[in-house]
Amino acid sequence: MRILRVPEVTRKLGISRTTLWRWSRRPGFPVKLELGPQTVGWIEEEIDEWILRQRDRASGESWTGDNDL
Repeated sequence: MRILRVPEVTRKLGISRTTLWRWSRRPGFPVKLELGPQTVGWIEEEIDEWILRQRDRASGESWTGDNDL
């Protein structure tokens, strides 16, 4: 099991830190792990699975311009 820190998660998802914090509060997004004082991370497999779910969801829906991940 590999833990991804904030820079790795933002790079992998192609998003900003602000978007990562916003998404991390939404139901369905992988739960962040408190690794220490002011230190968080995400399990890489959970991030990868979330990406696949988003891809599958997008391929099953017609695009409306809404990007509500």
